[in-house]
Amino acid sequence: MDSAKKYRESAKGKAYNKAYKAIWSQKPEQIAKRKQWKIDNPEKAAFLDQRAHSKERGIGFELTCKEWLGYWTPENFAQRGKNGLVMSRHDDKGPYAIGNVAIITAAQNTRDIYKRVE
Repeated sequence: MDSAKKYRESAKGKAYNKAYKAIWSQKPEQIAKRKQWKIDNPEKAAFLDQRAHSKERGIGFELTCKEWLGYWTPENFAQRGKNGLVMSRHDDKGPYAIGNVAIITAAQNTRDIYKRVE
């Protein structure tokens, strides 16, 4: 069995396919409405995205939206992303929870990962 077929048949692959189908089976007006909601509610959208991604990765997420926003100041919220700031778990262990997360640069997060691998 090739690796692509193994992935599609795995639990993670099935979950991804289900999410993919749910998104692309939507009508264009539903997609536009969701995009507009994300623009109008950036903090809530970012919280829901991170919570969903942590679930996909099998990582616990115990923060409420209010607690999650408590870690993001308006200044650093604007700097979120791949080349900016990220919410990191201490030593990449445990759930996203109060006392186990910090806001750090994406570069620092990557360095921390490589330090643990060595």
